[in-house]
Amino acid sequence: MKYRNAALVVGGLLLAVWLAPLGRAHEINPSIRLDGAPLLMDVPATIDLSAGRTLAPIRHMAEALGYLVDWDAESKTAFVERDGHYIAFEVGSKDAVVDGETVAMGVAPRIVRGRVLVPLRFFAEMAGANVLWDEATMSVDLTSPTSATAQPAFTTEGATFGTKAVDMWDSHIAMDSPTRPTVLTGEGLVFAPGGRELTALNREDGQVVWTVPLADSTAPVYDAARGMLYVGTGSWDSTRLYGLEAATGNMIWFAAIRGNQYGAPQPMLLGSKVLINADEGGHGGTLIAFDADNGSKLWQVSVSGKGAPVAFGARMFITNESGGVSAYRTIDGRPLWHYESSMADRNHGQKHLLVERGRVYVSAGQTVTALDEATGRRLWQARGLHESGALASDGAQLWVTVRDGLTVLDAATGEIVRYPAICGTTPSAPVVSRTHAFVTCDGTIYAIDQGNFAVTEVGQGRGPLTLDGDRLYFTREQLLSALMAMPG
Repeated sequence: MKYRNAALVVGGLLLAVWLAPLGRAHEINPSIRLDGAPLLMDVPATIDLSAGRTLAPIRHMAEALGYLVDWDAESKTAFVERDGHYIAFEVGSKDAVVDGETVAMGVAPRIVRGRVLVPLRFFAEMAGANVLWDEATMSVDLTSPTSATAQPAFTTEGATFGTKAVDMWDSHIAMDSPTRPTVLTGEGLVFAPGGRELTALNREDGQVVWTVPLADSTAPVYDAARGMLYVGTGSWDSTRLYGLEAATGNMIWFAAIRGNQYGAPQPMLLGSKVLINADEGGHGGTLIAFDADNGSKLWQVSVSGKGAPVAFGARMFITNESGGVSAYRTIDGRPLWHYESSMADRNHGQKHLLVERGRVYVSAGQTVTALDEATGRRLWQARGLHESGALASDGAQLWVTVRDGLTVLDAATGEIVRYPAICGTTPSAPVVSRTHAFVTCDGTIYAIDQGNFAVTEVGQGRGPLTLDGDRLYFTREQLLSALMAMPG
């Protein structure tokens, strides 16, 4: 009996040693890169050795590739959609539904720490991305379908603009207000809304390419997939949403909206839909979805706020007059959650909304509040910010305009990192590159280094600013102007 017990102990130890590598192997978490940049995920990807497949959170992959994501708790099914391309993943089933057809995946999706993990290669290839597995580094490289050829419509990601710049051009177009924004498209054009018309300029020399008469227009929204522009126009008695061909300005469609509007509604592009929040008086609005191809109305719902919608994945967000925020499903406008500011924090001035990396930031009065985008739970609140205004973020830090400059907050905690008081008046909305934040105030363009917060004068101009790669656009003496970054 003594020898038998000893044999069992030794055998158990040998079995434990033999199984230990297998246990660790089942817990391998490969890193994932998309177009060369790490794909950030709150639940890591994992390798299922029994099936020989890598599984990764569907939400992070899908949203990074421009898909909308929705979750049905009752059927335990994750839905992703982009431009009419539709995939459904049911937890526990080895089959997915792709555009109405059942397709075998070989391994079933599972839920890990509240996230749905699906076969990475299956989804990536269905989305048109290339997949490369590196055995030596245990990593996956994804290349998005358009990363090699597409030019972004508007981006500050990877922007190379620093503090050295040279004047490119001034355009003598009818900029009736120095506060009207500019938008750069991916077709080499800059679209500038004026008081009575929308003008397209050549990106390189500022020459007018086309002009369309559009009174009281909003900032245009560019649709790279369709080569379209969407712009709202109007006043209390005549309000429309236009779909224009970006290269020529030719009207493709228009949609008439109820005549009792209070100004033109700012459109938002969301996959194959264009959405606006129509202000019909009172305290709420009407969220309307239009087909991006032909302008036909898809659905409309009443919402509790009048702000322009801001989207993040399967949810979109709207502020109300007191600084509260409501979340709605992007698929059909169904309400999801509502956060109402307390009586002490309510403010009836202008509201600013920013959604990034799973957080909703709302700026109102003296307060900036951070909410969890999935639940509406308040994460933190920063008060006493001297008339907080427009928001921008570099991921780690939140840049907030205040009465005499910028306040820099820690995006995770809301604590004040720096308070560069550089202005005599409230500055323009900040724009952020990889290295600097830019604002205009008192007729000067300032660049603030994100590392040491050193302030540099870039040139003379007024806001708001538009940053796209190595180009910075602004107004100067009622002219639309462009700066180009210099090497070094």
